[in-house]
Amino acid sequence: MSGPAASPSALVLIHGWGLDSRVWQGLLSPLHAYLGRDFPLICLDLPGYQGRPDLEDPIARSVDALLEQVPPGAVVAGWSLGGLLAQLMAVRDPARVARLALIATTPCFVRKKAWAHGQPAALLTAFAAAVDEDPAGVLPRFSALINQGDHQQRALARQLAPLAHPPLPATPALARGLAWLKDLDLRPLAPRIHQPTLVLHGDQDPLMPLGAGAWLADHLPQARRVTVPGAAHVPFLADPESTARALAELIQDGEPRP
Repeated sequence: MSGPAASPSALVLIHGWGLDSRVWQGLLSPLHAYLGRDFPLICLDLPGYQGRPDLEDPIARSVDALLEQVPPGAVVAGWSLGGLLAQLMAVRDPARVARLALIATTPCFVRKKAWAHGQPAALLTAFAAAVDEDPAGVLPRFSALINQGDHQQRALARQLAPLAHPPLPATPALARGLAWLKDLDLRPLAPRIHQPTLVLHGDQDPLMPLGAGAWLADHLPQARRVTVPGAAHVPFLADPESTARALAELIQDGEPRP
């Protein structure tokens, strides 16, 4: 697998559902160590997070709003729901998304016939009801869920705890993100994602199974897979060193090494 001739212009990090761009803080120092302080790191917030205006338009508008903040020739790294959005961004504007990193994500969140690597739709229904009843209370529950099985579960819970406090995401943004997770099935897009791609997954992920990452690595034309042992759904905090190294290899070489 060979990357584009031009060096990437920046690394753009896109968070997932419920937890805003502050989730990347524990990864930034290792990234600076590998890439140097001058390499641009851009942590985007989804619409409705960290005070950003919420967008009631279809998902395409949110994808376009994110792309407007991405410099041409960037590496885009998306975590969880952010990884689904990153896949859409890669197809929509390959000139901006030169390389791709898909972290603890999936092409399809909901379990379906002939798709065993998803969650039952009832999980999203339960979270949607919780968002309606107590949007502030749902985020600590979500943080506990995504760390289940991680060898650093308690430490990660402490690290993520501040993100469950203000500024909280707008309630409509939370509801819309759950709807996206319910509706999106990006498997048909896989052959169109030609960018050099890192697929990084924790082997204990309770939310987006390891098999979903394996599927992406097998079906994206230029993908390499890196598995983080003992990590659950936040592998970049469970092992920021190996995550930063894999991202640096993708940026510098166009290819993460095993």
